[in-house]
Amino acid sequence: MSRQKSLLPDSDLSELEDSPFHNSKGPKSDAARLREMRKRVARGGLEEVAGICHLSTQRLLPSRPKKRARIQSNSRLNETYQGIDAARQLLEQHNLTVAKLVQTMCAYDYAEQRTKEQVDFQLSRAEAEDAQNVRSWAKEIARQELLREGKQMEKYHFLNTNNNSFTLESLKDWSPNVVFAHLSEHMPYFVSLLEAFIKDGEHSSEKKEDEVPTTISFVGSMLWLKRSQRANLLAKGLTAYLYSSGVHAATINVLNRVGLGVSYKTLLGSISSLNRSCTKRFQETVSHCRSLFCWDNINFQQEPAEQRLKSPGLFESGTTATVIELHPPPGCDIEDIDKALDLDQYLASVNNAPDLKIEDVMPTLEDEKALRNEFIFETINILTDYAGDLFKKFKKINQTLRPLIRPLLPLRVSKVYPLPTLHIEQASANGNATIIEELQRITQIEKSELFKQRVLLATGDLLTVMRLLSVRDVRTLYMRTPVHIKDIHENLSYLVPFASLFHIRMTGAAAILHTHFGKPNVRPEDGPASLWRHNEVLKRKNIPINQAFKYRTVQDLVFHSLSARLLDIVRIESGHESLTRFGEHLAELSDDEAWAELRRVVSNAVNCFTTPEEADTDDMLRNSMLFIRDALLFRCFITSIKCGNTAMIELILKSNMLVNMTGNQNGWKETDLLQEHMNYWIKIIYKARGSNASWKWLSEISPCITVLRELATQVNTTLAPRNSNHHTTPNLQADLEALTKSLEESKVHEYNPARCLAKTLRARDVLAAGLHSLQSYNSPIDKFNKYRFGAQNPNPNEPEGMGDEDERNENTSNSQESQNEIQFNVVVDNGDGEDMDPFDFD
Repeated sequence: MSRQKSLLPDSDLSELEDSPFHNSKGPKSDAARLREMRKRVARGGLEEVAGICHLSTQRLLPSRPKKRARIQSNSRLNETYQGIDAARQLLEQHNLTVAKLVQTMCAYDYAEQRTKEQVDFQLSRAEAEDAQNVRSWAKEIARQELLREGKQMEKYHFLNTNNNSFTLESLKDWSPNVVFAHLSEHMPYFVSLLEAFIKDGEHSSEKKEDEVPTTISFVGSMLWLKRSQRANLLAKGLTAYLYSSGVHAATINVLNRVGLGVSYKTLLGSISSLNRSCTKRFQETVSHCRSLFCWDNINFQQEPAEQRLKSPGLFESGTTATVIELHPPPGCDIEDIDKALDLDQYLASVNNAPDLKIEDVMPTLEDEKALRNEFIFETINILTDYAGDLFKKFKKINQTLRPLIRPLLPLRVSKVYPLPTLHIEQASANGNATIIEELQRITQIEKSELFKQRVLLATGDLLTVMRLLSVRDVRTLYMRTPVHIKDIHENLSYLVPFASLFHIRMTGAAAILHTHFGKPNVRPEDGPASLWRHNEVLKRKNIPINQAFKYRTVQDLVFHSLSARLLDIVRIESGHESLTRFGEHLAELSDDEAWAELRRVVSNAVNCFTTPEEADTDDMLRNSMLFIRDALLFRCFITSIKCGNTAMIELILKSNMLVNMTGNQNGWKETDLLQEHMNYWIKIIYKARGSNASWKWLSEISPCITVLRELATQVNTTLAPRNSNHHTTPNLQADLEALTKSLEESKVHEYNPARCLAKTLRARDVLAAGLHSLQSYNSPIDKFNKYRFGAQNPNPNEPEGMGDEDERNENTSNSQESQNEIQFNVVVDNGDGEDMDPFDFD
């Protein structure tokens, strides 16, 4: 068979020996594509093929035009082309190009620059008009170039979004830098104009160069949003950030008018898409049955300025819930969680467990030693913070030698997933039973094959635990009758509720306040170290002891009073007239000797002034000793939570009773405190206002809270100015000096056996009282052993309750816990978008 003759010109074949196309399909195809590229260049210039890699101008066009034949036609147009050819030949003879000629003659300072070299040069009117016409033509070309880039970018919808595209993944990847990358790649001329304009300003500097991309992104986004409402990639993310920071709908709509964001209506559609994405995520997480459920009540009060028949003031209660993904304890794998949550092993261990004895809850000698060492550690911490510069050098070694029973929890960022808000009353037993059923429906956990095989962990305040246990007791007893089949999931035997730590923390603060507050308005000599007296010395607002009080106010007073007392007892134990003298004495010693001396003095002071028996008949000294001991216990409890020191908690629970939302050291917090923060965001920030306020909207927005908060943190971190002020703790030095001066003048910590106080002024030893309660008849230990797993019915044929009726009776009972619940105000944002822990004491 004869070989066919190639149809391609030799010139095209030679050019395609090395194909410029990465997806080449052969010489013929490449030649056709090359001819098409030449046509595009003829129509629109080299910019048409600027984005094609490896395609140089040498492959497209010859370096010099071939000698063209003289055009025979006499048309005016052909005369123009002939003149162009002649002019180009003349320019080439003088080593000039058309581009060089135009750049030189059409420059704004052409006459000025030429006059410097040719003094007698004078710009003619024709030259000036020609230059002006060329510049006008260049501006028109620039306008066309901008339009060409815009049409090219609009063709591929790089900045476009829709409601369904607003998901967890897209929000996580959202950033002004993404918009800048699209603009730089597809609209380089537009970006170059803005960049040159910004850098030409008087206030432009190298320090602000990293802000230029962000500025160009926002300017470009505003222009694109006015060109096309669908080009809202940056605007939608920014609006979501504004909403997550608490901006109202009216403000959002105003920013939409100027092109900085989308409308509030568009945002609501995006929130619905985000809700579906969040729902899918927490359902997938819960399906593995390695999760912890936490819920709490939330109250809403609507007080319209003008009440009407259809819009009266309302007070409604509901429930917020959160799923916390479990993490394996240190040294364990994810399979160890599965073993720990095995339902059959749990039921067997509960049924076979021996009775609890008082020896099981009493601290051992090793526990007491570890607690004393923790007291010493905290006391040295307070010395290094408030005793002056001479003690600051001991802070690092004290942190290094911190006494630990077991290693701290490894740092991690806890994975939490808010659930839809429920319009269900949580304070009753029946309400909690309904909540459990509703949470199972929302999370679809029952569809998981592992659900029937696993224990379900639930946590909350003590009232929630008591209600869940009462439901379990009633259903367990009801199913003990011969006519009913025992169903583990129906009687909630698979549920393991436990009280979380934050409400225990609140109870501790209330107990210390009530025990050591003292009697108000007594003479200074009768109560110089009571909390009421110290509150007066510091000139702070009165604390209503018999009313609801703010938790942070009480915690601050307790810790400030404790710090002053510890400084005073260390001064006394050191034998120096002041801590400054003691610090100077330590400075004269070597580092090892100074540390040993400091630890010896602090150890003696802590051991002496936390043992009330040492006070003998000195009631004033005894009161202060009891306070120091109780307050140190309280402080150690809180610091152990913050740093993840949970050696006293069961293995699988101890690694998940705390959450860390930042991954930072000392960033741990209680799970129920996390739920209180969720309640704050729902009630204050994301609550709809006016006619839009509804439980349906709350259930829509609540699963998206963590995502929106992460977006707010991301934007604040990226766009916050370098010199922005962050939250700092006010200086405490003046307060401690006032308290220590009061303690010194009253000689509270100097033994005086003649200082006997009235019975009403003597502080109660709550630890001794608690021990006595555990040893008494029908003690809490006895009740626990009797009712530790459901009600025990002595006669199975005569049930004591009838299930649902008993649950309904629980609804009408007012629990003492509910009446005595501590109320406090939670503020988790300081006004500039930065989160802070309102229960932190650092």
